[in-house]
Amino acid sequence: MKKFEKILLLEDLDKLKEMVNHVNKLKPHLIDLKQKYEALELGTFTNLIFQELIKKGTKNIENKYVKFLNKELDNVGIKSTLIRNNLTKESGKQFEFLKQSLSSLKAFKIPYYGMYKSHQLPLELIFYSDRSEAFYVNDENEKIIKENFCTLYIETFEQKQIYDSFSKIKDAYNELLEITKENSKIKNSFEGLESLKKYIIDSVEHIQFKSLQSNLKNSTNRAIIDDNTLMDFIKFLTNAKN
Repeated sequence: MKKFEKILLLEDLDKLKEMVNHVNKLKPHLIDLKQKYEALELGTFTNLIFQELIKKGTKNIENKYVKFLNKELDNVGIKSTLIRNNLTKESGKQFEFLKQSLSSLKAFKIPYYGMYKSHQLPLELIFYSDRSEAFYVNDENEKIIKENFCTLYIETFEQKQIYDSFSKIKDAYNELLEITKENSKIKNSFEGLESLKKYIIDSVEHIQFKSLQSNLKNSTNRAIIDDNTLMDFIKFLTNAKN
């Protein structure tokens, strides 16, 4: 069987821009995390450190911090177990601040407006530049965001058939609306138009796809199925990640 070559349907550049700009909303938490790490005096905060915190948590850094404290105590000649434990416990509070900062960053949810929530920028796709000391989305990670969250493809023969069939439904339904609009006598007597509209809405409620449902229900005299509605329906059918 011939291999299907996927077809690009959509590149949502507005969504891409929005997700990249999520860094600005996260920046206070990102800066706080950096400052809490630097307070431990374990060395320079780098992108490697940042990625380790995001992907693996604080365990490895905590072990490194304990070794650092013990080495410092050895350097000043403190051998008493009691004193060492008390000093280590007191210094450990600084590490708790780092853990709390990381938890706050991961728990922060980007505010959104309107009906639909945009996909939140994954923290691991944020880059920290040692040179400029800034957090941002670099070109490589922007490509990942675009491909994974902002691009929609038809990927199978079955999806292509569904897309083509629904396109025909869209064209035929809108043509029917134009006919009834121009002839009020037909419109008043044609009960099938409302039945068709109700069937589409009920079908959408069945698959629980809010965008198409809203597009139809919010209309007054005409329930036009436009290209955006078609694209929304295909997003559902193709299990798009946005």
